[in-house]
Amino acid sequence: MSNILNHNRMPFDFGVSKSDYWDTQLYLSQGGGNLKDGLQDDCLSAYIDTTFEDCVVPFEGMYNLASMSQYKWIDSVNKGLILKNIGLTGVDNGLLTFDKNTITEEEFNELYTKSVLEVDADDYRLMLSPVDGNTKVYDYPYKFVTDQEGNYVAKLDGGFFQGFFQSGDGCEYKVLPTKLGNGWTMEFVIKPEDCEDGEYNTLNKKYPENSGIFFYIGTRAENKWWKYYNTDAEAPDIATSDGIPLVDENHYTVTDNKFITYNRTKGGLKADRDKDGGEALIVKDKPEPLLNYFLVMNRADGGYTAKTVGEIGSAYAKKDYNILADLFRNALAFKVNEDGSVGYKFMIKDCDSDTGYAIKEERSFPGMVRKDEWNLITVRVMPVVKFGTEAYNYDSSLDYMRLAFYVNGKLAMWSKMMPTLLLRALNDNESKQEAVPYNISLGGGTQGLCDVIYDKEAQPGKLLFLEKEFGGSFCGYFKVFRFHSCDLNYQKIFSNYLFENIDGGSPLDPDALNIYYGAFNMFEDYPGLLPSQIPLTNDKVLGLPKIKGTRKSFNMNIPTGVNRIVIAYPAAFGPMECVTDVNCFGFNIVVSFKVEVRKLYIDKRFESYFVYKLDYAFLNEKENIYKVKIK
Repeated sequence: MSNILNHNRMPFDFGVSKSDYWDTQLYLSQGGGNLKDGLQDDCLSAYIDTTFEDCVVPFEGMYNLASMSQYKWIDSVNKGLILKNIGLTGVDNGLLTFDKNTITEEEFNELYTKSVLEVDADDYRLMLSPVDGNTKVYDYPYKFVTDQEGNYVAKLDGGFFQGFFQSGDGCEYKVLPTKLGNGWTMEFVIKPEDCEDGEYNTLNKKYPENSGIFFYIGTRAENKWWKYYNTDAEAPDIATSDGIPLVDENHYTVTDNKFITYNRTKGGLKADRDKDGGEALIVKDKPEPLLNYFLVMNRADGGYTAKTVGEIGSAYAKKDYNILADLFRNALAFKVNEDGSVGYKFMIKDCDSDTGYAIKEERSFPGMVRKDEWNLITVRVMPVVKFGTEAYNYDSSLDYMRLAFYVNGKLAMWSKMMPTLLLRALNDNESKQEAVPYNISLGGGTQGLCDVIYDKEAQPGKLLFLEKEFGGSFCGYFKVFRFHSCDLNYQKIFSNYLFENIDGGSPLDPDALNIYYGAFNMFEDYPGLLPSQIPLTNDKVLGLPKIKGTRKSFNMNIPTGVNRIVIAYPAAFGPMECVTDVNCFGFNIVVSFKVEVRKLYIDKRFESYFVYKLDYAFLNEKENIYKVKIK
């Protein structure tokens, strides 16, 4: 039957606006599903927790951060990485350090041109190093301390950590994704407080508007070699390990032209293998011709002919390197502001701006993030795709994304739609940019080229875009970073908030209480060391006798010949109430124990545990009983 008069048609259209922020929004998300106990570790690709001993790695007087080896990205690749040109760029952010007042010319040249960075094959951890500056213009103070709650954490007063997660095209080394796929979720446990940087000259003092940046992803710096491409600066007679002089412009372009990507070479794509859009790299190692031949070969009196056009064939135009083109959608930061709001900064192209770029920035209402208290900040990075299409392997150059910020399990901000993050290499030969693109910073933004090094004199560089817009850091304590290569739904976000025990405990099943306790002679495993030099490893704790169930009070036998007492139990149950020494008139000696919070790997998940330790000066000569009571 004809419906030409629109009978039976609803005269109204309904929709949900996604352009503005509301306290509550309708959103198509995954269902809750069954939540498992403890950490929701769906697609957990990197997990750093400073209370876990393997995540803080001493190295040459510094401390690096390393993610736990138990978690890795499902598509990670590490065939063994050797960076033979790391000296050219590693001196710019403190990956390689030197004293400009004492280093000789010969020593500097050796560091600059001969340094090598190796990463063992099958090591899929995210590795971050403390940022430093060899120019000594800025200071980057940080330290590791035990806070009031017994947590071993990073105290940041202008310093932060930085590292790369992909090298080159990612075929040899790539430990985190560069495309959003179906989305990412990142989690941070931080405690903001005032900076203790009185005598230090930090980036925050020069760029106070950037103070509070606690995360950054993208290229850590502009292409430092623009100095030789775009100016008359004299370049040193140095070439990369593959023979490319620093002064040579090796700009490249990326194409998805199927006539190029679908070829009969060994690496050529086929329809069933073209899941990532099929891109190919084309290197341009010569400048472009000065003139368009279609314009100069004309019928005018001065026009060139096929016989005479060769007279201008040797003339070439020098095309300036476009620094900004490397940065658009390749620089994203998360930030806690002085008023307690949380938000982001994102660099995009803006042809109407005098600078050629714009910083897209939004923030939540004030007071979301509590100062001088621990906060769990969760950020979902979600692709916006057409309804009914698959997000995975979408063309990220055309689509958009949105960010959702949660603070302590509650939605704090829902961003407006923006162009998708487009992580990529710089427009130059990869041997000149080792460890520069595909970077992550924890506790800060990025230096850009403020500490760039071209020679041993180590003079500060020219003010450029990344330094100006992202040169700053978070002040306070940092403890946890997790990177999920998928979009966690709200139920799992809230469950991880409970897991972190941010507010002093969540309702737990008392049947889940596992108490590890024991007394032993620590010299048996470490003969000849002082007690203060003998570590207490997590494996040692988990190897102790265990009480499982509801019993929070028990007697602990202390035999002769022991000098270390250990008691460990879930931190959610709060501090220990008392330890009564039967042989010492029933005194409560709990204050004699040293206590810390650790993440212990139990039943295929990490749990926060209080670990109490008491060391004797001498071996115990008399049997004793401790009466232990947990609140």
